[in-house]
Amino acid sequence: MAMSSGRKNHPAPFKAPSFPNLPNLPKRPPALARLVGLLRSEIWSS
Repeated sequence: MAMSSGRKNHPAPFKAPSFPNLPNLPKRPPALARLVGLLRSEIWSS
């Protein structure tokens, strides 16, 4: 529930950098892609 609340509070910053960049991951450096994946994994786990 907390995640949903946070998402509503920051829809643009939270969605913009992570989700739309998913297809662009290969373009980004592997480290960044890995970091984003890890971050998303942690968020989904929570």
